[in-house]
Amino acid sequence: MKVRERLVHQTLKQMNCACKWEDDNDDRVAAFDYQNGHFRIRLEKDTPYIRVMYLFFYTTKADYLNLARHVCNQSNLNSECERIVYSTNSEKNEVDLHAITGVLLHPDHAREILARTMQNMFSWQNAFARRFEELLRSANNEGVDIEADAVKWGHEMSLLREMELAHQPEGELRDTPDQAKPLTVVDLVQRLFDLNTFQVDRLEVLDGPMQGRDLSAEQLTALTPRQLLDHQGTLAPRCVAVLHFQDDTKHAQRTLLLLLNEHGGDDKTRYYRLTMTIEPLSARYHDVPFGWSKNQAQTVSALVAVDLIADKQRVDEFRYMWKEALGKAKSGDQEGLTDEQKLVCEITDESLAKDLYLGRRHFSNNCFAEALNYLEHAFGQLLSRFKYLKNAQKEQFYEVCYLIGFCYAELKRYDRAIYYLELTAPQRRITYTTEQVNCMVNFSDIRVEDMVDGLIGELEMHHGDDDDEDSPMLDANVRSFYNFLRRRKVYLLIERESYPYARKLLKDMLNEPENSDFAINELAYLQRIAPKKEGEPDDDV
Repeated sequence: MKVRERLVHQTLKQMNCACKWEDDNDDRVAAFDYQNGHFRIRLEKDTPYIRVMYLFFYTTKADYLNLARHVCNQSNLNSECERIVYSTNSEKNEVDLHAITGVLLHPDHAREILARTMQNMFSWQNAFARRFEELLRSANNEGVDIEADAVKWGHEMSLLREMELAHQPEGELRDTPDQAKPLTVVDLVQRLFDLNTFQVDRLEVLDGPMQGRDLSAEQLTALTPRQLLDHQGTLAPRCVAVLHFQDDTKHAQRTLLLLLNEHGGDDKTRYYRLTMTIEPLSARYHDVPFGWSKNQAQTVSALVAVDLIADKQRVDEFRYMWKEALGKAKSGDQEGLTDEQKLVCEITDESLAKDLYLGRRHFSNNCFAEALNYLEHAFGQLLSRFKYLKNAQKEQFYEVCYLIGFCYAELKRYDRAIYYLELTAPQRRITYTTEQVNCMVNFSDIRVEDMVDGLIGELEMHHGDDDDEDSPMLDANVRSFYNFLRRRKVYLLIERESYPYARKLLKDMLNEPENSDFAINELAYLQRIAPKKEGEPDDDV
């Protein structure tokens, strides 16, 4: 220590700094001033380093402690060696800032090392003061915890970044199965109910070919509706089962009643009406709010198709249809294409074409849950190669979005339906937009009224008034769409209790063939819920 003390003393003398030495327990401390800054150098036992301290380089009110702490942390994250610390003065109600660093002095360069160290501390003094005063002006409020706000913001950003997908090196691409997997009972439950977390425990079969069976979660993984109905190759007319599961309510095991009833068919396909009901949560749970959907019985119903022909025969049927569609498209015979063929005539990938074909076939038969199983898989494949698709193939992509949205709407999953239907907006097709508006109205989407008003205004501006006999509005499809929007407008007015304006529009519709039945029913409904008062105006706008 004597050698280091002598080296420090000589170096300070060369820098024209008068120092005063004192003992602090086993350490030696030199106090000196350098360029109007108050410095200390501490020599500690058993270490070759010296500790340089720039004390009280900045002082602020104790009210700004949180802000000072935040700037300290920012500085320390960016500094190479120096550390900024603070101390509090209770008597003066102030916060004092100090800079500290460790230095190894070499006898040949001691003066340069020490001078550069103290210049760095001056730089951090200026940086700290500038940053602190900037934040103080922006906060404009004593006691604001900038650090807590920064942590909260940073947490939100980290959650958002978890959703970001990074490009992956070759050979590590996200895996997409070549073909859609068979639709299982668990898939149906997840698809038809809005369950954030869903963990299957077991399935108890009460009636049907598998009566008395109690299937575990592992056995349920690949269980299909057909397996529940199959009895030595023959399909039973019905099946009743109870699914035991757990969700995000953190309560005891919940139950779902599952019924499959025969619903007609032909020699190739048997249809079953699938009805599922989730038992409501008991009112005895203190954390279950009144009116919550989960303390009411939730029921959904969907049509399920079971193929009676062999898989090979179905594949051969598809391939024949697909080749025929490709041939007709090549020869320009668009009129001769069926709905299924129109969807696959531009697709050259067999597995994708098969998904589209089966999805459209189930859609046409009103088997919307099963259609989704194939259409969503096709959507994923088309989306992954969207930038490489030709214009005609992009048309197929938008058609798939529309079909998926339609299926979810039929299953009353309007939130999901709206997502897919919004993707079709660039097409500006009447059918696509009609379905989107219906979903948004049924979902009580806050954007729908502005959307309806905008569409009505756009049609009136570009196509004229429907009362004008010479107007192009008389095109049947456009006029039908225009009337649809007006009916949706009236429905929304009634929902927000703007009854006088709704009555005025409904009375205008009474003499319009396409709208008269709707107008009569809605006026009768208004008469029941809000009878018109004497002297009430027809228009509240």
